[in-house]
Amino acid sequence: MQAELAAERQAHAATQARLEAGRTELEAGRRQLDALRTQFSTELERAREAVTLAQERAEASERRSLRELDQERTARQKSERTAEDLRAELAAARSEARDVAVAQAESRAKLEAQAAALADRLAEAEQAQRQAAGDLDAMQAELAAAQRRAERAEAEAALARQLLATLRVAPRERDGGGGGGRRRKGGRSAATAPEAQGDGQGDAQQDELGEAQGEERGDAPGAAPPNHQDEGNDSSDGSDDSKD
Repeated sequence: MQAELAAERQAHAATQARLEAGRTELEAGRRQLDALRTQFSTELERAREAVTLAQERAEASERRSLRELDQERTARQKSERTAEDLRAELAAARSEARDVAVAQAESRAKLEAQAAALADRLAEAEQAQRQAAGDLDAMQAELAAAQRRAERAEAEAALARQLLATLRVAPRERDGGGGGGRRRKGGRSAATAPEAQGDGQGDAQQDELGEAQGEERGDAPGAAPPNHQDEGNDSSDGSDDSKD
């Protein structure tokens, strides 16, 4: 674009130079015409004074003057045509310069519009990215909370299984150590001692499990699958207790 503008300026400068040259040439022609007119008047006066002596010379001089006038007229017409051509070239150069300026303005407006559109799209993309990052943080927080709840539930289930196993062992010890505790109350009292001991062991195990869960969250040992045979024994022990 700068090269085109420089070329237009050079062309405009050349046009101005040609116009000045045409004007100079026209002025020179005018001066020459004035000089020729003065010369013609002088020669005509001399011819009139010497009409009797140099009629033929005067006629020849007149013809020569006429020829010179024709040449001057032709030169003037040529100069006028040259000046007209230069004016037309100047008008064309100005029109072309205006067209170039309009095209540059339109191109600049388009570029500014594209830049504004790209800026809007960039702002929307940044906003979407920030929103996605916020959603991701929220999802990660929810996932961490769900993992903590799952770990807590797993620890509670393991603790419940351990307590259940402890409670299953206590009635067996009570039934075996009492020696038929159904026969007297003393046997019943003796059977309750292992049960209390088993409850104390279950509380200690629960405290140890809670401490392990606080120190290493998510690393609670996997609990063994429930023993359906022990559940059956527990139900039978429950029936024995009801009988007592």
